[in-house]
Amino acid sequence: HENGSFTLTDKETNKVYKNLGIYENSGDIGNEYMFRKPDGEVPLTTKHQKAEVKVIENNAIRSIIEVVHEWEIPKEADEQFELEKQKLVWHKDRTSGRSAEMVTLRIRTQIQLDKSAKGPKIRAVIENNAKDHRLRVLFPTSFVASEHYADSIFEVVKRPNTPEREWENPSFDHHQQAFVSISDGKHGLTIANKGLHEYEILEEKQTIAVTILRATSELGDWGLFATPEAQCLGTHYAEWMVIPHKGTVVSSEAYKEAYDFQVPVVAVQTNMQDGPLPAEHTFFSWEGRAVAFSSMKLAEERDDVIIRWFNTSDIEQVLCAALMNGTASYKSTIIESIEEPMNHAQVQTEIKPYEIMSLGWKVEV
Repeated sequence: HENGSFTLTDKETNKVYKNLGIYENSGDIGNEYMFRKPDGEVPLTTKHQKAEVKVIENNAIRSIIEVVHEWEIPKEADEQFELEKQKLVWHKDRTSGRSAEMVTLRIRTQIQLDKSAKGPKIRAVIENNAKDHRLRVLFPTSFVASEHYADSIFEVVKRPNTPEREWENPSFDHHQQAFVSISDGKHGLTIANKGLHEYEILEEKQTIAVTILRATSELGDWGLFATPEAQCLGTHYAEWMVIPHKGTVVSSEAYKEAYDFQVPVVAVQTNMQDGPLPAEHTFFSWEGRAVAFSSMKLAEERDDVIIRWFNTSDIEQVLCAALMNGTASYKSTIIESIEEPMNHAQVQTEIKPYEIMSLGWKVEV
């Protein structure tokens, strides 16, 4: 669209998501621990900003559209903000706002859709000249839902979209690792990311809001500790992927696409040589519904291969795995001691709801 947002159609379900990718900018009078929007402030957005839009690649393999925003936003917080910090005013009690002076925030966004991809990949280059603000990208879903999912530590956690009455913080932002997702049970939208750890589900149109830049001036808590480099002036990069799907992020296994997005494809050109391996080969294979791969490593105190998974669901699943050149296998504890010998290279085992499963293999050299 003229404002740089886009409409996405899921060809598997014909579900249409409109006006994805609008940017939102708010003042931030909080600290590194806590975002705090000035009282009464209406966030700025690119909804009514005309962007420069052009196609920079379009072939049988992929298409890339580039969008450039030259956006005028307040330069920093107003003068009262410095006084409140010096007086150690708690962030919830601050009344400062944003300055009247404006600077240009330049965002160059590339939207890439590869052949057979499950959704577009986006990369933004942000030229930040402002202080004391937060930049987010918005994905309205219009779902009717009261909860959502996010990737956490060895789990896909389910969270409510609105806070309990006891919630006291000035914002309802949450932490994610690889993705955040929302679903109405029939359709779902998952936003995968690389290192963008803050998000919020907005009540209006059940919008996923992902933070791509925060500029703050102090550490927060225990007094005044200035952090001028946390203003993040200069050039920054952000990457995410939009994945539409059926059902939830777990039932559709869209979480696998989200995890894959974090891992780059590496290609190496070898010398011409004779060898016993076929043109297509894998050293390790596995399968399991609702099961997520975590890591593969050598054991710390022996030459065994340790591979780890976790069950993302509340239902027991079957995990099958095989390691080439693997001999005796076993279930391992998290500290890599042998828990249960299995004694074969191919393994089939049950993995309990939300269980972290570590398997080990002794390897022929």
